[in-house]
Amino acid sequence: MTFAKNLLLGALLLLILSASHAQGASFQIVYNTPQGSDEKNARTFIEEEGITQTVIKLLNDEFDLHTDLTLFLGGNEGPSIDEASNEIYMPYSFVFDVADRFTRDSYSETNANIYDVTRDAYLHAFLHEVSHALFLIYDLRSSGNAEKAVDMLTILLLIRYYQNGADVVWNAAELFVDETGSSPRGRSGRNFWNEHALDRQSYNQAICLVYGSDPQRYSSLKDRSQFLQIRDRECVLEYRRQNKAWFRVLRSFLKRPPPG
Repeated sequence: MTFAKNLLLGALLLLILSASHAQGASFQIVYNTPQGSDEKNARTFIEEEGITQTVIKLLNDEFDLHTDLTLFLGGNEGPSIDEASNEIYMPYSFVFDVADRFTRDSYSETNANIYDVTRDAYLHAFLHEVSHALFLIYDLRSSGNAEKAVDMLTILLLIRYYQNGADVVWNAAELFVDETGSSPRGRSGRNFWNEHALDRQSYNQAICLVYGSDPQRYSSLKDRSQFLQIRDRECVLEYRRQNKAWFRVLRSFLKRPPPG
């Protein structure tokens, strides 16, 4: 998907990408000037793949925001969220962390290419930070691990609102956590790796929900996972249970019922 290149212009461009809601809240995105050719290429990739545009559309079309939310694209911080100011930070360089990880460890289990995996992992990380923001905006609470709860919301939003969203979850899970359960370190994103519980439990939760959302389509995932071979039926029930519970909670904050 290709989008207009005029977004590349300007030293620091502030775009108001949504009209003010009835409550006066808006979603804004600030594009920091790319530093060097690598960051320019990363920004072009992010825009041409429609990563930020799809998240903006999701927020604008589906959620009734109660407070302002700002995304800073580029810079040295992130992926992270400043909870005091409702500001999300997504560095351009995180694109290369993901691509380097894919190239170094030769991830091929999902038969996806480097462009698809990089797009999906960046989108997943972005939407994870947005999910943190939704927890704050709507004062959502979790009785268990907060990061696991945010992960769950991220996964369900991808599966319910994105075409092939379960593939996005699968690609990101394969990339973020390797077979030993360790997480990557790169030129950016240290806070993301350190603060987010990307471990074997997170991986199992992700593939469980992917499989449970469509067991027939993701039968190959079961074939290569001992976890799913043991818990395949439980994962189908778990997806239904989590899906029902989360969208019951979100119902009063949505403009319309979720698709599917």
